Amino acid sequence: MPTISYDIELIGQTELLLYPDNVNKVQGIFDIGFSTGGKDTNFYIDLLNGCYAHKPDLTVLFCKNTHNIGMSTLFFENNTVIVENICITTTRQGDYSQFVNSMVVELIDGPKYNIVPFMNRLQNNISDYYMILYVDNKAESYSYVQAIYSKCKIENIGEVFNFITKAKGYDKTKFPSLNMKWTYFKEAFVLRIKNNKIIKRYDDYAIVVNVNITPTPQKG
Repeated sequence: MPTISYDIELIGQTELLLYPDNVNKVQGIFDIGFSTGGKDTNFYIDLLNGCYAHKPDLTVLFCKNTHNIGMSTLFFENNTVIVENICITTTRQGDYSQFVNSMVVELIDGPKYNIVPFMNRLQNNISDYYMILYVDNKAESYSYVQAIYSKCKIENIGEVFNFITKAKGYDKTKFPSLNMKWTYFKEAFVLRIKNNKIIKRYDDYAIVVNVNITPTPQKG
């Protein structure tokens, strides 16, 4: 059985300036990954041009066996990093799940792209940071996205994403310094980072999902 390898790559403004072909590379992933999602064919370019609410600070590429099959954008705001526009060019839910798990580990505890020191520099007077993935409860893929995020599991920690809704709110003693900005989206999955460590999901912020998604636990 052939070995499958996964990797995460971050692209910033410097990489786009030095290697402008990266724009077409990422736009191509968008074109395939969002081919049935009603996205504009120039969506990534429009993002870079500031045509939407969030102009991405970084772009995440997901590689499987050296092939780029997925991407997302990152937006930093105070003590949060907001993950948006996740898409995968394959139809395998396992690839989407692997992307989310790999991204969490690499961005928070990875050897190449640990963003926590950068966030410490932005907010050096607090110890709590958050990764937020807003979800569209009207999307066709809603149930699968819920399942993937809720079952994101890190080795030696467990499930890590807390399900939070605008309607119910959240306990500020469990999520200190968290500022949710509800606009179009009314639900989100939130990962807490305290003192540079990922915090296991609180039991009362778990949800029951009926979709069979079993990601491989990622090493933290």
